[in-house]
This record gives sequence, structure tokens and C-alpha cells, in this order.
Amino acid sequence: MQASIEIRHNTDGQTPLQRYLAPIAAAIAVGVFLAIPMPLSQKAHAFLHGICAQRPSHTLAFGDGLLPFDARMTGIYTGFLAAMIVLIATGRHRHAGLPSIGAGLVLLAMVGTMAVDGFNSLFTDAGLATPYAPDNRLRVLTGAAAGIGLATILTMLMGMTLWRRPQVRKRVVSRWWEPMALFVATLPLIALLATGWSPLLAPLTLVLVASAVLAFSGLAMVTALLLTNKENRFERAGEVQGYAVIGGMLGIAAIGILAAGRFAFEAWTNAPPLT
Repeated sequence: MQASIEIRHNTDGQTPLQRYLAPIAAAIAVGVFLAIPMPLSQKAHAFLHGICAQRPSHTLAFGDGLLPFDARMTGIYTGFLAAMIVLIATGRHRHAGLPSIGAGLVLLAMVGTMAVDGFNSLFTDAGLATPYAPDNRLRVLTGAAAGIGLATILTMLMGMTLWRRPQVRKRVVSRWWEPMALFVATLPLIALLATGWSPLLAPLTLVLVASAVLAFSGLAMVTALLLTNKENRFERAGEVQGYAVIGGMLGIAAIGILAAGRFAFEAWTNAPPLT
């Protein structure tokens, strides 16, 4: 009696591996990261070393530990993640239209608040007169506002490049108040950041690492689609999984290369650690 092996397909013609490729790849990446024999805070700090100054005086403390990003970058990636979740959950990742004039001006103003606060900190460090004293809480808030702008741009790029029929007449943000509504969505995470409660250090560290990987991976995926002339070929989100995995690998590689480059530069120049 001859045994036979049957590969079961879903109704869309995909095997279970194909259908869940992106979640499986994400689970493997998380498992590998957690399995690295180093304390979580140390490996997160090392992994993100190339994309943030990581000055202890500018970083939020949780008990005796510090987040892997300084306060401004923490805000950027917190705002980015919260806004991306809301935009994707509401189907805006299929919209390919530019923000309305009102929404665009609000987004520019939100990014501008981070620029103003950044220059205020820079002038303070340079010993110049400034209108107010820098504060890590304000760095988080203004960074979150800029992160919403980053999420809006990436979502719009996804809408332009992924789908077979881009919804060019639908805007990612169409009303002037929508960017502020996205900012409100970041407030629960910002509230957790404000607690300084030490048990939150590990989960918030993982959230920030995941947000950075998502941002770099999304940009890498869009770039890969454009460079290979594969844009505007997909009908459903499940069909994008292969390129999402490629984007994830490229994004992780880019973050790792930047970190290695900074470590190498610091070793070569004997640069003192930032304070």
C-alpha cells in the first residue's frame, strides 16, 4: 500500500506556510533576538546604537535601567508605532492620496515642534540663551508628533506602491484634525513612559525595538518593490508577505550595519561615551 503525502492548501491556493509567512518570520526574528545571551537592555542598546545618540542624560529611566533610545527618539518611534496601528486598522494603508492642505499644514507644524525643541536643546548644550530649559518629557511629546508625520508618509508610500488599484482619490489624512487625533492615540503609550515604573522597562524596550524594525522594514519593502519594478501588483495584504519578509530582513540588516559602523568608528577614534 503506497503512502502518499498531501499538501493541504487554503481556499486561496496558498499552503499554510505561505499564508502565515510573515507572522512566522516575525516570530523567528523575535526568538533569535531574545535568545542572544545578553541582558535585554544591553542587546537593545547595541542593536539601536547606530540610529540614536543614546545620551543617558537625555534618556528616560525606569528604576536603574534606561530605554535603548533617548527621549526624543523614544517619542518618534512611539508616535510612529501608534499612528501606524491606527492607520492600518482603519484601512488607510490602501489610500494613496496626498494629505489635504489643512492636514499637511498640521503635520508640518507637528514636525516643526520637534525641530524647535531640538534646536532649543542644542543651543542649551552650546551655552547659548534659550527660551526654556530642555526636558525629557517635552522631548517625548515633540518626538511623538514627528513620528506621526513619519507614519503618515510611510502609509502613503505603501498605498502608492503596493496595490494593483491605488486609491489615489482617498487621502491618508484628509481633515485638518486627523493628525491631532493620531497624536491622541499615542497618549496611552506616552503615559506608560511617564511612569518610570521599572517592570515596564523590558516590554517598552521590546516595543521600541519593534517600532524601529517596522519603520526601517517598511521603507526597505517599498524601496525593493520600486527597484524591482514590482509595484502595484497586489490585491490583498496576504500577497505582500514575501516582500514584507524581504523588507524585514533588509531593515534589520540596515539597523545592524549602522550599529556596527558606529561601534567601529568609536573604537577607531577612541571617542568618549556620551553623557
